[in-house]
Amino acid sequence: MDFNDLPSRLRRLYSSIGLKVDENVQKYIKITEIDAGKMITFENGRTLSETENVILVIIEQIAKLKDHLINKSLNRQNVENAINDSFDLQIIMDLYNSEKHGYPLTKYRRSELDPCIKNVRNVLVLPPGEGFGININKVELVKLKGCRIMAVADVYDGTGNLICGSDKLINSGVCQWEEFIEKNNFIQ
Repeated sequence: MDFNDLPSRLRRLYSSIGLKVDENVQKYIKITEIDAGKMITFENGRTLSETENVILVIIEQIAKLKDHLINKSLNRQNVENAINDSFDLQIIMDLYNSEKHGYPLTKYRRSELDPCIKNVRNVLVLPPGEGFGININKVELVKLKGCRIMAVADVYDGTGNLICGSDKLINSGVCQWEEFIEKNNFIQ
């Protein structure tokens, strides 16, 4: 493995993003008896710790591009400016550093928001125009064509205000780095 190879590093990032999606919906379904009948959740298939790790590994992979890009550009300030000019990259760097050093950060807080991750969960994602059914007799989901389970979370600031969902943050952070890489011709 060549740790200096930017395309290889990007492939690992994209691979980590792919881990948040699972097309085997049935293994996640948990049906619980409640007073009003039955409740369907998607808690099986991955433990909470596994789902948290999926989200954290993606954030880590995005954040670690910083040092790699500094080495490629030989101009640290260009990379720092790219982060400081992007709200989402600031949040990603703060989350990564909080996971690494503890929360809240006591030194360099890029966003000044003390972001934290909450409500980590697996959700059912339906393709546009598709749906699913429930077999009442077996109490199972049916007609899951194109459906998938996705690991998601919410990102809040230190005062409890929602900043954004993990999906938006991840997508935006990746796009910001891709634009920076293209603008600086780091991949020929």
